[in-house]
Amino acid sequence: MQSDAHTHPIHTVVHRISEGATAESEGHLRDLLASAKAEGEREALPVFVFGAALARRLGEGAHQAANLYLADFDVPQIDLFNLLARHYTPVTLASRLLNDRIARLTAGRDAAVLVDVGIGTGRQVASLIERLAIDGRRPGLLRVIGIEPSGWALEAARQNTMQAAERAGIRLEFHGLHRALERVSEGEWSELRRIGKGAVVNASFALHHVSDVRGIDVRTKVLRRLRALEPEEIVIAEPNVDHHDPRLVPRFANCWAHFGAVFRLIDALAMTPEERDALKVCFFGREILDIVGSTEDARSERHEPVESWIRRLRAAGFATSHMDDGAQGTAGDALVRVEAHAGYSGVDWEGTTSIAVLRAVPVGATPRWDPVETDDAPAAPESRHELDPHVYMDVLAAMAKADAVVDERETAFIERQAALLGVDTRAVWAREATLEEVAAAARNAPRRTREAVVRDAVLLAMIDGHFAESERQLAGRLAALLDVEASILARAEHLLRLYEPDLLRGAPSRFTEYWLLAQK
Repeated sequence: MQSDAHTHPIHTVVHRISEGATAESEGHLRDLLASAKAEGEREALPVFVFGAALARRLGEGAHQAANLYLADFDVPQIDLFNLLARHYTPVTLASRLLNDRIARLTAGRDAAVLVDVGIGTGRQVASLIERLAIDGRRPGLLRVIGIEPSGWALEAARQNTMQAAERAGIRLEFHGLHRALERVSEGEWSELRRIGKGAVVNASFALHHVSDVRGIDVRTKVLRRLRALEPEEIVIAEPNVDHHDPRLVPRFANCWAHFGAVFRLIDALAMTPEERDALKVCFFGREILDIVGSTEDARSERHEPVESWIRRLRAAGFATSHMDDGAQGTAGDALVRVEAHAGYSGVDWEGTTSIAVLRAVPVGATPRWDPVETDDAPAAPESRHELDPHVYMDVLAAMAKADAVVDERETAFIERQAALLGVDTRAVWAREATLEEVAAAARNAPRRTREAVVRDAVLLAMIDGHFAESERQLAGRLAALLDVEASILARAEHLLRLYEPDLLRGAPSRFTEYWLLAQK
């Protein structure tokens, strides 16, 4: 993947797609993938990953055909986030820089306030709490305000941070705001100003998810609103690449160059070939799919280069700088370095900044309130794409127990899914309700939850390499109980058979849902 996107043959496919030549593009792509396959080299994997993303734009036939090439890469069943945190040096260094700075700003205070934008399941905040306890400089009170568009993740963040605080002996208040940052209403911003004034704001890999509102770019407006909180400081980490461009051709070129460097770094790290494939296909592959495989109105990975973020922050009333010298360092393998640049710290690889980490400090007078065209919007309902982990696990376990014999492979699969979703399986296994009773309670769950559990029920039934007629009927009964179309069930079985046995033994379905089921 050393060649430039403008000279690699895949660039021709991108140009033809952008020109609307669908049939010609599909033919070029099939030939390119077949040629890469003929080489028989693992180095061809980037072509398969990018090819599968491009094929998504060309229709279902090309989509499925392209994904078949990925079936040759045996991806072990692993926790990809833990793998990323342990081995992928840029993320490790960026996370250390952020938490070092936040710890320095909150340690030993009578009361400290942390606003976490895109808090997720709260793992970074839990790590910060543990760090404060180890250093012996616990704040008297830590108030955490978590802003997160996923309802189940926000609840997991509440539980994780409260448990970490209890272990650390830190008094903690948790305030959750179930919102995307750009959808926070006027009233909610006012409440944030009341309880979050003077806070440290953590925006770790979150700002690039701020989407346009009614077709208008509101990122700078949102930053002005954060400035109106009068924060002590904002700490930010963002990939340093332009994926915000709405034009496919330049966005693809940027994506190819950026992830080419990412893939080369993965190849240089101390990991097994299977672990490298797992990160490329199941983790970064999903980002590539979003960036170049999704339509403009559906994609969410809209990264911007660090210079763009600095301009936005300055326009919002901030001055930026690199992290403290004490937080600088090199990776243990000396491949990646943290370097101070003008206005930011760079996690640098191959002479360029892969991830930018910076501090933004308010300067000048507090700006006037800058309205965003979502003021006083009602609370957003759970999206049809929302995954309810508790419903998912309850139904999946009930499905496994329906035939009165739970195979050890089924148990292992369910335990792995529960661990990834942060669900305590003791309550799941202890539940004595029938499949019908559990499914009836889940009938009003988000659509994505119901479809995901039906698909994974098929995977669960096929995990021993067979799909008996009785298992097929049981899966059909579940689909009917959950009001999931029979076509979803049939499609799941068809695609899982295409991928068996390699990707059936692959990474957990939370990460491989697209690769297994051809749907994000």
